[in-house]
Amino acid sequence: MQGVSSASNRSSDFTKETDDLNCHCLPACSEIEYDADYVSQERNWPDYDFTTDETTNLKTSRNDTLYMSLKLSYRMKFILAVNRETASDFIDFVANVGGLLSLFTGFSILSLVEIFYFMSFKRRKMNKFQRQPNQMTNFYMKNVLF
Repeated sequence: MQGVSSASNRSSDFTKETDDLNCHCLPACSEIEYDADYVSQERNWPDYDFTTDETTNLKTSRNDTLYMSLKLSYRMKFILAVNRETASDFIDFVANVGGLLSLFTGFSILSLVEIFYFMSFKRRKMNKFQRQPNQMTNFYMKNVLF
């Protein structure tokens, strides 16, 4: 029972460490996601003489009952791979450029209309009422002399 409880403690320590790594990053363009589960149980091993392996350090003593078996399997036969692609068209491009122009320069459609109005109608109006140089002198002369 001691081996099983220490394995579950290690597993809970691992999940606590990985929960701290959440960085709220944007998702990857291509990703494969696996759901991980674990099941642990206590198992009474028969008194077999195991050979000593230098990589796993299994003991050959009959009194030592702390052996471990690890079996890996997938929950599903097939895994769903997700591929994300961004799609934008000309209207999205125009909207983004217009938003940037208004953000950085204070430009808007109303400003464009005002510029057009000033360049066309206002200039015509000014030209219509603009006086000739001779008119001014004649006006001055009439009012002063009479």
